[in-house]
Amino acid sequence: MPGWRLRLRLTVLEEPMGNGVTSSMTGTATIRSGAKGLPSVAFALLAVLAWTVGWYWPTVQQVTGIWWSYDTFAHGLVVFPISAWLIWHRRHRFAGMRPEPVPWMAIPVLVASAGWLVAELITVNALAHLSLMSALVIAFVGMLGFRLAKELAFPLGFLFFGVPIGEFLTPMLMDYTAVVTVWALRLVGIPVYQDGLFFVIPSGRWSVVEACSGIRYLIASLMVGTLFAYLNYTHLKRRLIFVGVAIIVPIVANWMRAFIIVMIGHLSDNKLAAGVDHLLYGWVFFGIVIGLMFWIGAMWREDEPPVPADGGAAHSAKTESLSGTVLLSLPIFVALAFAPIALHKLDAPLAPFEVSLKAPEAAPGWSKVEARFFDYMPRFRGERGLIYQTYEHDSGGRVALFVAYYAEQRAGSQLVTSSNRLNFRDDDVPVNWQLASRRPGSLSSGDSVRTILSDRGRSLAFWHWYWSNDAALTSEKITKIQFAINRLTGQADDSAFVAVLTPTQDGGDDARPLVEAFLRDHREAIDAMLGSAKATR
Repeated sequence: MPGWRLRLRLTVLEEPMGNGVTSSMTGTATIRSGAKGLPSVAFALLAVLAWTVGWYWPTVQQVTGIWWSYDTFAHGLVVFPISAWLIWHRRHRFAGMRPEPVPWMAIPVLVASAGWLVAELITVNALAHLSLMSALVIAFVGMLGFRLAKELAFPLGFLFFGVPIGEFLTPMLMDYTAVVTVWALRLVGIPVYQDGLFFVIPSGRWSVVEACSGIRYLIASLMVGTLFAYLNYTHLKRRLIFVGVAIIVPIVANWMRAFIIVMIGHLSDNKLAAGVDHLLYGWVFFGIVIGLMFWIGAMWREDEPPVPADGGAAHSAKTESLSGTVLLSLPIFVALAFAPIALHKLDAPLAPFEVSLKAPEAAPGWSKVEARFFDYMPRFRGERGLIYQTYEHDSGGRVALFVAYYAEQRAGSQLVTSSNRLNFRDDDVPVNWQLASRRPGSLSSGDSVRTILSDRGRSLAFWHWYWSNDAALTSEKITKIQFAINRLTGQADDSAFVAVLTPTQDGGDDARPLVEAFLRDHREAIDAMLGSAKATR
């Protein structure tokens, strides 16, 4: 029967031959059994997985929701099935081996789950997702034992591709895509005017948006390329080289794709590559490039070394009873449960509440007006208090003050998160505010960040900063670190996002004098308002 092996050894000794000589006869029959040991391995893995999912269900829901809702991380839906297939694919390598739990592996499990606990307390979802996956994989290793884990190192490590992380690379990839596309256009003789992520050529106006960053191509290529290298090569050097190629090729291919799409639009007078076909051309081109990469890589394919005749049976000298295995694995299960229990004690839900905020009174030479620029509103969620107030100068210029105040921050009501952003797309109305540029603001009233958003020929200039612990900060990372320090040391975590915005026609330079004047007259009042909100809460 294919796939099974049963070895029977028959020996007949001392059979008289009539001349005082005895003979012995040995016969061997072999039926291969590559699946031997697989049920116990599968049971151990499923037990750890079910226990982890049960205790960390809210985080599991977050991760699976990201897989389902965001195209960039849709590959996560197939990570666990592929890992299971890889384990099945290697079943002949651990034939006869049984799980040998390592109790002291509960310590690294505890460390990883503590990372998840800290991430939940300071609401850093990416760290929570990475820590949870680390705890799960380490628990798998501890449950299986080192000999089995060594055989399954790649299938277990492959699970890390299920962590939805990598979007932090998007702004950098967008910048490089814009720079390379503009350089290539000028190289072929097309005049280009560039303003950050926007550029204008004689046939029309183009912009590099998030979908053009190539992050989807990069993550997909890295995952599939790593899998291809594992299945087709045996030497580590070849595997690493191919993984490196799988990182470089999609980045370069995305630059070429952006240039080709702009050229198609330019040469067709924008009749092509302007709508759905824009995305279609991109994926077709990417598919061709990646297909060529795999075709070339297959030329150096290496055959897997043959499996020893005894499979993994030689390593099965140590066996444990069921009760002994359960006892040895108990510390690992306890370590997995510790962090969720601690979080329940430390991070009890809070009833919704509001912080009273009042926009500063207009300084001499200014007046308050009821108006919004282009009916635009920054997209922030979960705030405890909000201000959107427009001020008009006696000269006729207008600016708006936007403040989003956060306190007692929990999941869904934290300041620094990917869902809080200035640029956004609204599917209900024809609005698509895109990031045109972002750079240090360097106002005379204090450092800030200047961001330009554009939509259908309209542009808004923002000078914005974060307020935390009575200090102005311009970095999201520093603000998040400050929040973590406040939260872990038991201090108040009151924070705010402050922005002054106004229409612009010249990348913000025309609006700077007006904003400077507004902050010169109102900055102290803004800081006093924030300090008062914290003191009276």
